[in-house]
Amino acid sequence: MTRDVTIVGIGSTLMGDDGIGVRAAERLREAELPDGIRVVASGLIGVDLVYELEELEAAVIIDAADFRGEPGEIKVASPDQIEDLGIERLGAAHSIGLAEALTMLKLTGADPVIRLVCVQPKDVSPREALSPELEARLAAVCDAALEAARGLRE
Repeated sequence: MTRDVTIVGIGSTLMGDDGIGVRAAERLREAELPDGIRVVASGLIGVDLVYELEELEAAVIIDAADFRGEPGEIKVASPDQIEDLGIERLGAAHSIGLAEALTMLKLTGADPVIRLVCVQPKDVSPREALSPELEARLAAVCDAALEAARGLRE
């Protein structure tokens, strides 16, 4: 059985590297995607993200995450691996971040299969551009999200 997979890029494009998820999703929307994979580029956070996710079979979420890595470093994980990977913050610039939204999602009884593509930010201060380090890794972030989505399709 194959699942439909939605790649969801989240973050704030007004907070520098926090916008990596949205920037990657925007790039992916311009690409030719395999059947059964769609992309949503959004600043969705908190409860709005829960509403989006509870309707899905499977999702790959791209977001900035502080795991004390090198700027632009990528970690792909399931939500239950967050702590094991040393990820300290997800959605650091959000009032209700990704970690809290995933906890809320469990409470709804929804059970989409989720993979996180976490990208170590360098600068999440107010600015519209990504840091040069993350801009240089944008293609790799897109590739990681597509690979994760293909894995969830099977």
